[in-house]
Formats: sequence, structure tokens, C-alpha cells
Amino acid sequence: MALWLVAARSRQVSSRAVLGHAPWDVVVFALSMYLVVYGLRGAGFTAGYGALVADAARHGTLSGVLAAGGSVAALSAFMNNLPAVLFALLGVQGATLSPHVRQGLAYALIVGADIGLKLTPIGTLATVLWLYLLGRRGVKVSWGEYFRAGLILTPPVLLAALLALAVILR
Repeated sequence: MALWLVAARSRQVSSRAVLGHAPWDVVVFALSMYLVVYGLRGAGFTAGYGALVADAARHGTLSGVLAAGGSVAALSAFMNNLPAVLFALLGVQGATLSPHVRQGLAYALIVGADIGLKLTPIGTLATVLWLYLLGRRGVKVSWGEYFRAGLILTPPVLLAALLALAVILR
């Protein structure tokens, strides 16, 4: 909306062109992700997730960090990182945990969401937008091509980051 208002005042950019070239399917996709998360919260799924992560954390720092970071990395890859981390944080926030453990799990969730998103093209809205723009310019990157690269790079980077976090939190 802000860009459209700037374009409306500018003589360089047509506000109609801004509206006409906006990736509306991506905008609808992004907004619908948040509706899904709050629907899952209402159905009790975030509480269930929080209980699972809290149970793993009761077995030790490493277990909690790997469970939280690994699970949200997977969610980020297949659900998108922003709704995934929101879903996970809502779950951990509602779990019965000490403030210290909750903070450590929150760090693990952020690390997992920020790394796991690279596994698939829908992991981050920025990648979705880039692939959309590239596609409009004739540059095609297939899901398989993107996924193969993500599968090679993402798991070892995620594991190293989560292990480092577990060491720091101890």
C-alpha cells in the first residue's frame, strides 16, 4: 500500500502499473499462511507442539535444541519460515518451562527457521518472490534443482548451528 501511494504521487511510476504488476498470488499466499497458523492454534496444535518440544527439553539441552530447531526447520521448509516460527513460538510460549529453558528453545527455533527455509523454494517469502520475478524474465529454476542444492547444504549447516547453540546454552 505504501509503495502504491508513493507511485500515485510520482510522475515516474504509474500507480496502475504497480497494482497491475503486483504478485497478488504471493500476497494472498502470505496472508493465508497466518490464518492457517491461528487456525492451528485454535485447534490446539500449537499446544501439542509445545508439549512435545518441552518433553524433549526435559531430557537435556541438546535434546531440546535439536527437537526445537530441527522440527521448526522442517516446518519452515514446507510451510514457510514466518508462519512456522510463529507456530513454534506460540507452542513453546504456552508450554510449562522455566524461563531459561524457554529462552534457549526460542533461540533454537529462530536458528532452525532461519536455516531450514533454504531446503525448499517455499521456505521463505523472499525466495518465492525472487523465483516469481525470475520466471517473469524467462529464468526458470525448477523445484528439483532448488531442492537438490538445499538438501546438500541445509542439513549439515543446521546441525552445526544447533550443536553450537547447545554448547553455548550449557
